[in-house]
Amino acid sequence: MVNRIVKDKRLRSNFAALYHRRLCLKAISSNEFLSPKTRNSALVALSKSRFHGSRIRNYCRLTGRGRGVYRAFAMARGKFHILAGCGLLPGVKKSSW
Repeated sequence: MVNRIVKDKRLRSNFAALYHRRLCLKAISSNEFLSPKTRNSALVALSKSRFHGSRIRNYCRLTGRGRGVYRAFAMARGKFHILAGCGLLPGVKKSSW
């Protein structure tokens, strides 16, 4: 599980580093006011980029569990239940009716 957490951190940092470059290349390739040569070179650079966001999956940042992960907290439901019950998550309280 520790390897999964390390791998997830590495993938997310790579995605963050290349995100703005990919965003600029997408904007250039879809801009109709630029020359076709410029747009085509942006498309080629975009297709050759080494990382795609589809590889990122939501894993629990504490345990590495891949299922039952709450996106807002990046935490698996089991750990979320334990930490929320102890009052360690700010803004979260147990509901009762």
